[in-house]
Amino acid sequence: VVVTASLDIWEYELVLAGETPTGVGISTTNNPLIITGCYDNTAYDVYVRLDCGGGDYSTWAGPVSFTTLCSTVTAYPDVTTFENNPPTACWYEANSGAIVDGPSNLGSAAWRSGTTYSDGTASVASNGINLYFNDVRDWLISPMYDLSVGDLSLIVNVAVTNWNSQAADNMGSDDEVNLLMSTDAGSSWTVLETWNTSNQPATNGTEFVYDLSGMSGAVQFAFMASD
Repeated sequence: VVVTASLDIWEYELVLAGETPTGVGISTTNNPLIITGCYDNTAYDVYVRLDCGGGDYSTWAGPVSFTTLCSTVTAYPDVTTFENNPPTACWYEANSGAIVDGPSNLGSAAWRSGTTYSDGTASVASNGINLYFNDVRDWLISPMYDLSVGDLSLIVNVAVTNWNSQAADNMGSDDEVNLLMSTDAGSSWTVLETWNTSNQPATNGTEFVYDLSGMSGAVQFAFMASD
């Protein structure tokens, strides 16, 4: 966590989101200040006040609220099932944003849980999205993955069904789902695969494999669906 201020001497207090601050701050002259030791994927509130000297202080400013990121995935194989939406607490959503701009309006989207498709032998839980009304450009975004541990592959299973059943259906001419990857923490996105009417996934699922061998550093992935 990085806190910046234009104060020479000031105090801060960091508490879990929703907790009542004690009013006892930690004095610092560092600017910016880096706060360490926070838990992963945890919501916090931070308060700041000026030390005016002589035992006088300004009123507390805040809270400024934030949630820390999840730890980067480093152990493989790492399998994500899509029984919930978002799939885990480390995935997040956005309900707008073109690929060139990246996601915006984080926190909600038309992606939903409780959808399944049949792979021919069993039902497969999935996150689904209904591409119908010409008003969707929604993102489903993964945590970070460290590719420095060795040669890896990304394997994704996708299917197209009717919006509320496992029955076959067709994508519309303006429907599209993109699988994206970012190597700069979401500042820019590269298209790994685009599914539309020209290569519509099967009703019983299509497996997509992307070779990540030779890559290093941290990456994250996203699905962006639009109609």
